[in-house]
Amino acid sequence: MPVSVIITIYNTHLDFLKSAIDSVLRQSFRDFEVIIIDDGSEPPVGDFIRGWDELMACRTQYLWQPNAGAAVAKNAGIKRSKGCFIAFLDSDDVFCPDKIERCHHYLSGRKDLGMVFSDMDVIDTDGNVVGNWLGMKPHAGEGMIYENLLRQCFIIPSNSFIRRDVFGRVGLFRQKYGIAHDYDFWLRASRLFEIGMIKEVLSQYRLHGCNLSKQEDRIRDNIICILEEQLKNAKVNDAVKMAVRRRLARQLYHHGASAFYQGNNQTARLHFVKSFTHQMNFGALMGITASLLPTLVSRGAITLKRWVAKG
Repeated sequence: MPVSVIITIYNTHLDFLKSAIDSVLRQSFRDFEVIIIDDGSEPPVGDFIRGWDELMACRTQYLWQPNAGAAVAKNAGIKRSKGCFIAFLDSDDVFCPDKIERCHHYLSGRKDLGMVFSDMDVIDTDGNVVGNWLGMKPHAGEGMIYENLLRQCFIIPSNSFIRRDVFGRVGLFRQKYGIAHDYDFWLRASRLFEIGMIKEVLSQYRLHGCNLSKQEDRIRDNIICILEEQLKNAKVNDAVKMAVRRRLARQLYHHGASAFYQGNNQTARLHFVKSFTHQMNFGALMGITASLLPTLVSRGAITLKRWVAKG
């Protein structure tokens, strides 16, 4: 079996799910299996999946499991898969018709690569293109791109295509990093394997009010933990560590501003102090000062809080 397509679901809008599955069924490359992991959707979508005759004819497996998070769901799909290559598709995203064919051809001809990622269109709820993925990712590159990824994440499940052997050396997705479990995996993989880049749009990433990209505080918290772990890597040179510290300072500042805006001054102050420790910056210093003021002391304090929260 050359390719396993793994789709993870959690309370996905059925219209989005149908578009995602349709995009797999329209692939020009036909030798694949489909593994759908339903991570505790209520109600389950098993009847919807099993009633789709064309889908079930494509060697499709459907598994419902109690909600355990996206990392656990992806790992369940990997363990059930038989393909030499793994293609992930988030259930609200879309594959372009030649996604699998182009990625399979690329990796088959590049035995030196562990995985490849591609460009994507960014689309809205109605499928209208509202942006270009790589156009927003100046640090995207190919080869040994660990340092690029430390500066910015430009790979997500729906634009990746991974050789099965990579999981044997890198391991599976780690649940402890929550929503950012995939970023942790790309970093670990990029330290061991060269990664290719196809500068063609082969997927569409959907932005909508319910997807995980809106859960900024949780994502930021996970990324901070990942970056702090990477700073402990003795192989990272000083210039890259400085870049990571700058990124950490920004993440921690915005984390503090969010807590500050919600009235959690003590938590906000902790994040502002950490931000200032990684990189001396005026915003964090002002945040520390503002967080020490009694709540609603004066109109000026309120104005200052709003200024800090906007960052």
